[in-house]
Amino acid sequence: MKIPGFTPVAIHSVNPASARPALSATQTASHIAKDQGTTPQQVARFTSALIQQSKELSQRELVIGGTVLQSKAMKLGELYQMLMGSNDRRLDEAVRTLRQTLKRQRSDESMLGRVLAFAGGDPAKAHVMLQAAMKQAHHEGARDEHQALSDHASALRQRHGNRARAGVNTARAFSRAGLDSQRRKNLRELYYNGVVGQPTITSLIDTLLGQEDGEAQFEPTLRDLRRAIADDLASANPSSPRQQLRTLMHGVNTARHVSTLLKSCEHLLGRMRDKNPQLQVSAPTFLKHLLVLSGKGMNLQETLQLTQFIGGAQLKHQLSFLNGLRPMLQQLPILLWQDLKSRQNALGNLLLLMAELTQQEQNQLKGNLA
Repeated sequence: MKIPGFTPVAIHSVNPASARPALSATQTASHIAKDQGTTPQQVARFTSALIQQSKELSQRELVIGGTVLQSKAMKLGELYQMLMGSNDRRLDEAVRTLRQTLKRQRSDESMLGRVLAFAGGDPAKAHVMLQAAMKQAHHEGARDEHQALSDHASALRQRHGNRARAGVNTARAFSRAGLDSQRRKNLRELYYNGVVGQPTITSLIDTLLGQEDGEAQFEPTLRDLRRAIADDLASANPSSPRQQLRTLMHGVNTARHVSTLLKSCEHLLGRMRDKNPQLQVSAPTFLKHLLVLSGKGMNLQETLQLTQFIGGAQLKHQLSFLNGLRPMLQQLPILLWQDLKSRQNALGNLLLLMAELTQQEQNQLKGNLA
């Protein structure tokens, strides 16, 4: 069937181009020189530049590859020693006991829970023990057991991967001299809950203040956390997104000011206890409450309730508290407020309340004189 107005065009067969061999840097430079009419001196310089660039790229790849291999080559025994508690057995002995325990039990969904329990509830320690167990099983030729252990390791990564990575990445930061095994364990738990679990500076500070001896350990703990976050950031596989960790690092640096505020809280509460003997609140508890208020805006009614609670029934004591509270709120980092507007409103409400209480106090004095 012919289509009107259409003239077919003959299509000639095309011979496929033969593959050209890869050219060296010198040959590449020569070809470019022929195409562009370059002098032999320019060819030599261009060739030298290509060779130098090739060497630099190879060296860079070697450095990067070496770094990755070095991070993977950290001995399991060394890592386990950083994670172990005072009552833990050596890795080889602990792993053999773990293998015997798992062999005696039927493999099901609760098996991962047993592995975690064996590791004291620490996902990082469980990860190290499973890796060491897989290594033992492989050397002994126990293929079925190796596969079962591999399945447990995969389940651990799927359910607790972030915490396991966090524990491994921060193990060296928390193993510095002077820290006992219980302190290292507490710091890892703090990192799991405060950094991996709730990545906000307010929640982290709240967790820090809620720790036993939180007031005395606040600054040392912040230093340890800064080291740990830095190591986590520098790792090939961080426990949280890098931007999130950078934001938290900025928050931890800001939290250093909270240490000064904590001392100010203790000083203010010490003065108020003399005026209001019924007052029974610690500096960390008071600061935690203050951070909650600043985080949501701190309206006039909340400020009044806090003033009456700390200052007691007498207006002059309430005013004394507000006079001490105002500079503390001014020193509170903007990061710990809901936003800049809420900070301005809170400070404005404070001034309004001070003016109102001052007026009431003056009216009382006039009434007494009358």
